[in-house]
Amino acid sequence: MGIYVGGTGSANHIDDYEEGFWTPSIDGLSNTPSFYNIFGNYTRIGRLVKIHGHIQVGGTKPQFSTLNDTFKVSGLPFNSAAANGQGYQHCHGTSVWQQLNWCGGQYSSYGHNDDTVLSPGISNLNKVHFTTCGQAVYYTGNLINRAVHNNTGWNLEWDMSYISA
Repeated sequence: MGIYVGGTGSANHIDDYEEGFWTPSIDGLSNTPSFYNIFGNYTRIGRLVKIHGHIQVGGTKPQFSTLNDTFKVSGLPFNSAAANGQGYQHCHGTSVWQQLNWCGGQYSSYGHNDDTVLSPGISNLNKVHFTTCGQAVYYTGNLINRAVHNNTGWNLEWDMSYISA
């Protein structure tokens, strides 16, 4: 079965449509933090997956065993396709944050002090990471665990689309 868009040929056939929920999981934790909110939802149309993720830290703050590792979130509903022709970091997305210390040399793997953008990407086919970018020069770096380690009650939400495997 399936849905046909714009004709009945095989190129117009959408063989999968699905909506659901997923639970983001922070990698590399050395404790069990509490959350006011931690959830995600998704819509999959064919191989295109649109997700929303939300992490809002509660009373017990996240702590990490390795502060300089890249901050990663696992639990995606579908693995991302390989990088071949799928775009930068296999996806596109936007993020919104509150009380998140992500700006500055000690919080990103690039080590620059004028980070201006925090964008979600996918690494290892199934882990979300957040890339920082600066205004003065062209560079990118990854948000590292130190930015959220034992930090105040931060809130991070993101939307992104990617091509599934």
